Amino acid sequence: MPDIGSDQLHNFFSLHHIRWDKYYTQRDDDGDWRAEHNSLAIDDLRAHIEGKITLGAPVISADNKVECIRWDIDDITGDGDTLRQYLIRQCHLSIYRSCARSERYGHLECHIRPALNSSISHDFAEAVVLKAGLKLKKGNMKEGIEAFPKQRSISPGGIGSQIRTPLGINRKRESRQIGWYEHLPQELEKQIAFQPTFNEPLVIAQLLDTLQIQPKSAPKEYFQSSQSCGFDIRHYLTDEWRAFGEKRRGDKAIYRFICLFMIAEHMVV
Repeated sequence: MPDIGSDQLHNFFSLHHIRWDKYYTQRDDDGDWRAEHNSLAIDDLRAHIEGKITLGAPVISADNKVECIRWDIDDITGDGDTLRQYLIRQCHLSIYRSCARSERYGHLECHIRPALNSSISHDFAEAVVLKAGLKLKKGNMKEGIEAFPKQRSISPGGIGSQIRTPLGINRKRESRQIGWYEHLPQELEKQIAFQPTFNEPLVIAQLLDTLQIQPKSAPKEYFQSSQSCGFDIRHYLTDEWRAFGEKRRGDKAIYRFICLFMIAEHMVV
């Protein structure tokens, strides 16, 4: 293991860990993730790249900001490259791939500075998958591309979903392979020196407006009716309401109730 300085470690992990007061670790027994509610230390970072532990980075900060939008692609059928080319050629964004030599495509990353509002990040991450003509993986779905952040926001004291920190071992798979940046040599000191080209948050927000993708959590006509009231209900549906509606996709009566309830609630406020 090469001698990596503390500053190098801090700079690399700061690209992925938007907060240092909370993080995740992956368990050895079943590969599940456990939230750690204490400060991340340099020794933890060293243990991660040495394979002693595997860190997971929360995607959303305590004040609901995002510095890196990510997509997790399980298969290698071509969906990953399709999404990547769409993000690069159609959206003109700087995109990076972290992958291992396995049956999985890996992760795509879109680094942003300064940080972007988490709700915009969430909506954009999902919208581009659909706009590229690909399947979005949500809930208990087995197939599709998983977009991060999964939540539009987190509550005070919350931590939200996580993504496995690059250069760490995936303890859920027998191969226990490390995710490397494909455009860099696989020497650890080269990987640690990774410096992305940052995307502007305003560009992401403008792209979201031009994509014009409706979320799947309610029928299009209800969004249109809510917009006629002077606002877009997509910005008021909480994650709990979205999850509730997702389970009842085919029941339009349920959707109508949800949308009318949210409209009434907005008018009362």
